[in-house]
Amino acid sequence: MALKKITMFQNTLLYICLVFSLSTYSQLSPYFSPHDLRHSNKQLGKQKKNKLYFSDNGLPNIILLGYWYPTNMMIRDFNANPKLNPKWIGENWEGRGYNIYSFSPDFPYKTLKGVGDFTVDYQSSFSDFWRIMPKYTPVAILSFGRAKENNDWEIESIVYNNFNQWRGDFKFPYKPKRKTVRYKKFQRIQTAFPKKRIKEQLVRKLPELNVFIDEQGSGDFLCEYMAYQIYWYQSFYPNMRYGIHTHIGAESSMSTLKKGLGITLRELILSL
Repeated sequence: MALKKITMFQNTLLYICLVFSLSTYSQLSPYFSPHDLRHSNKQLGKQKKNKLYFSDNGLPNIILLGYWYPTNMMIRDFNANPKLNPKWIGENWEGRGYNIYSFSPDFPYKTLKGVGDFTVDYQSSFSDFWRIMPKYTPVAILSFGRAKENNDWEIESIVYNNFNQWRGDFKFPYKPKRKTVRYKKFQRIQTAFPKKRIKEQLVRKLPELNVFIDEQGSGDFLCEYMAYQIYWYQSFYPNMRYGIHTHIGAESSMSTLKKGLGITLRELILSL
């Protein structure tokens, strides 16, 4: 069977895509190492969107979102999908009167985009967010993104809608569609949650972390885009009290990060 000829246009398009991918990889490489991309479950390689699991106990819900390692695994104990997490600990967590659910992608085969829920892709994350949140109607949403190779715990105080100036992701169309960023174009959004209390408790109980509140913005990539979606969602659902985005350094141990997550959740619940 004869092979189809590749046209000059196709060659040019392939070259442009390759250059874009390498450029994007070089921009993001300070934020992760290839070793981190191996922390995944290979059986998820062919998996698409995960089924949503609910508790019928009538308690209000808190949602956790993660992206690149270690944030995806830091919150995995709260994933109610038994295929991803055999023992969900989020139902009426610690008897505090709230169910806690988490969603995050996995990264088999060293892929940067990931598979599953909330992959590192603007269109996919937008679709997942608005598919999931109205069904759970959370009273708080905590999103986490990876910082650099350090022990930072960076609580974001400011979120910007960069509108048409977001950094490109890994799949065409590389930037958010305009209809997904039409709320408060180019505006600075001051977050409202008990960030000072959370910081004080983290500093006191986990001195190995470099905890600080960032007043400069949350970046111009998927992390800030997700934080922006949280505040857009809040404009539709005023019962959603708090949205928090935090950047997590990759050098801290997983046990330390899970302790930090627990401290954050306890302080948040005290404020609800």
